[in-house]
Amino acid sequence: MKTVTVAILTTILATSALAEQTEGQGKRKGGDKGPDQMQSRHSMREKIMETFDADGDGQLSETERSAAKEAGKERRSQMRERMKKRFDKDGDGELSEEERATAKEAREKKKQESLAKFDADGDGELSQNERKQLHEEMKKRSQERKQKREDKQD
Repeated sequence: MKTVTVAILTTILATSALAEQTEGQGKRKGGDKGPDQMQSRHSMREKIMETFDADGDGQLSETERSAAKEAGKERRSQMRERMKKRFDKDGDGELSEEERATAKEAREKKKQESLAKFDADGDGELSQNERKQLHEEMKKRSQERKQKREDKQD
């Protein structure tokens, strides 16, 4: 049951924009899991537990698991809306194949920019430390955007 819970919650976190921008960067060629990817999954599990383990017992109850699932659904919904707002050029409320291709190209471009900026050792992949720096930068930018939105509302 723990494995299923961790798998579900890992999937939830993987849907965030952050995971989207670093998708596949911890994998070795051939698809096996290297130590960086395993460490990343461990870090995600810790974040899940920190966020949703309300009673601090180290396990997710049905209520906590339900809260995590709902949070994941909300994040996916928000992401879909952001994607539509950014890439739905014809305004029909859906992404056409062409609009999806444009979104995919933008995501790949962002991934390559992140790799160029944070791949300190130049091996073409982000190590755990390099990924951590990327995440810190993204978190900082997210907080700055949030602050700007709050300032506009005042």
